[in-house]
Amino acid sequence: MSKYREKYIKHHGEPPEGWHIHHIDGDRKNNDIDNLIAVPPSLHEWIHDKYGSGGQIIKTWEIAEDGTKQNERLLLPTRKELEFEVTHHVALDRKRSL
Repeated sequence: MSKYREKYIKHHGEPPEGWHIHHIDGDRKNNDIDNLIAVPPSLHEWIHDKYGSGGQIIKTWEIAEDGTKQNERLLLPTRKELEFEVTHHVALDRKRSL
């Protein structure tokens, strides 16, 4: 069992069977408990398909006095957004199984 899964279980208990533990910031070395969330496997796959392993690099534009300047930053979902997705995903799975 992975160290981050052990840490998650120690703080939150066992996740539902088959669920994955996801690193919110995309850094698998950051095993801080606030960076870990349990997600269903299909949602975990969706997260990585949408955001990649370390987040999407997006370009933002800022206008400076000397002209246009381009900056890059990572786009990652927040804990709150992931918690919403988990709740929504579980509700959809229940609806489909009826």
